[in-house]
Amino acid sequence: MPKVVLEQKALEALASETRVGVLKQLGDKQKTITQIARALAMDKAAVYRHLQKLGEGRLVERDASHSFTYYRLTWQGRAVVRPQDTTRIAIILGSSLALAIGAALAMNAYLTPRYELDPILDAPRLLPPEPAFLAGTVVFVTICAFLVAGAARLIRPKRAKMTNEEEAEEKKPMFPPPG
Repeated sequence: MPKVVLEQKALEALASETRVGVLKQLGDKQKTITQIARALAMDKAAVYRHLQKLGEGRLVERDASHSFTYYRLTWQGRAVVRPQDTTRIAIILGSSLALAIGAALAMNAYLTPRYELDPILDAPRLLPPEPAFLAGTVVFVTICAFLVAGAARLIRPKRAKMTNEEEAEEKKPMFPPPG
């Protein structure tokens, strides 16, 4: 089991069962406050306060680069909710590195000139490159690209799709104006 080191703020954030539930909601996809509030049957303002506390503990981060603000787990938050992901990412990236080295070696073998002795001329003759090494390079690079894409998907999960109702709810102000 991977070792998870938490700071005091993170421990304080994890002291609430509700905040642990919020973390679990963010385990597989980035979500908005409205989506989290609906899943937990809570008020948006309460979810916002819990997300602030989780953000102070560096377990959750916000992404406001689009029309809606999405929340996602940080590395530390992912290690709490899904510790096996860290190991999985390390294995995938290590395998990608090994395949990239294999591709470089296969390309080197492909580009290295080969000679044989011509029995008629009694002189060395240049042989064409071995196509199997080029094919191996292409296969290694393709597998490596798929592994890196898989690791990237684990590192930054996709956003949860919003329904029309959730979009309308997300546009409403969280805290009603005084008056």
